[in-house]
Amino acid sequence: MSSDKHFCPLCHHEDYEHWKFPDDARDYLHCDLCHLISTPKSTHPQFQTAKARYLHHLADSGSTGHINHLMKAIQPIQNFLKKEMDILDYGCGPKPVLSDLLRTWECSCQNYDLIFFPEPFIFKSYDAVFCIETAEHFSDPQKELTNINNVLKPGGYVIIMTALYSNKQHFSKWYYKRDFTHISFFHQKTMEFISKKMNWQQIFADAGATTVFKRLS
Repeated sequence: MSSDKHFCPLCHHEDYEHWKFPDDARDYLHCDLCHLISTPKSTHPQFQTAKARYLHHLADSGSTGHINHLMKAIQPIQNFLKKEMDILDYGCGPKPVLSDLLRTWECSCQNYDLIFFPEPFIFKSYDAVFCIETAEHFSDPQKELTNINNVLKPGGYVIIMTALYSNKQHFSKWYYKRDFTHISFFHQKTMEFISKKMNWQQIFADAGATTVFKRLS
């Protein structure tokens, strides 16, 4: 364990393992309680550096591959989508596409992104919140999840799409950590912790990317 004081940004637990791998400049901090892996704040990308990286993906937005990827997040709850549902795309990126797809179900979708669409979203409550390929960029997961919960209606759905690691060996060679804007990494046990912490029922989980929760109260 590192001698530096560190608190898990999800559960604020102090006990963690300090992971270091050959040919990897970053350190990784594995929480012993919620199993979130975080990176030291000193290694987090600056605002403009992160923005430039996100804009690098702009050319793929709206492509067939991108749409198919978004559909993987929609499919688990498509039977629950109803006309005129209010939905929030939390972390929509520079070119929102999800809101266009949801028009098929005649749903209203507001776009929010800290960098590209920073307009406040807290003035209303939502029936569902999508968080697609965004959670891995959270520097303060507890704050972001609380933000989501605060605008989610009781009985509403949270759809989180982020790749999950399985163990230390898998993580050591994982392509997902090569992106320097990825600073929080989740395990299935992390999702179980989130479920209990937020009072969300986990109703769907695929082989390692999409998890769907339902707010209980």
